[in-house]
Amino acid sequence: MYLIALSVVVAFAQVPKQLSTLATLACGEAGGVKSEAERVLRVVYNRSIRRNTTPYIEATRPYQFYLKGCKGKHKNWLKNWHFRLALATLSGTIEARESQINNPKVTYFATHKRLGKPHPRCIGYTIRDVWTFSGLKPVLKTEVGHVFFKQSKKYRPGCPTIQNE
Repeated sequence: MYLIALSVVVAFAQVPKQLSTLATLACGEAGGVKSEAERVLRVVYNRSIRRNTTPYIEATRPYQFYLKGCKGKHKNWLKNWHFRLALATLSGTIEARESQINNPKVTYFATHKRLGKPHPRCIGYTIRDVWTFSGLKPVLKTEVGHVFFKQSKKYRPGCPTIQNE
């Protein structure tokens, strides 16, 4: 009996950390644009569905998000609604305005600029090259410059192979 009550208390004690992590992730990635923060957190939630984990685990997974925090000059962007959206993500009720983002297969996003940067694990390729090779398909381009992608049926992880001529 006491063990169950203790595990509930410990789990509940983690909620503020999870809330603040998700809220600052949304703030860092989407800034002060609420609709973009909804999209970003829905992608986090979609990843948790696909991997059978929690949104917090997905938000803290290495190499997944570029701007994980809302620091420096951006800390003024962090608003109460970031925390409300984070709570909706943790409770599983987060919804983006666009139905295609609510598809659990939509699990990736990046800015146009970031897509042209070198991929950290696939030397000689850009992020766009690797995602195209992997079979990710763009489904939405937003007003703030993000492109959202969904996994195709022929999704293949890894780096493209070099074609010898």
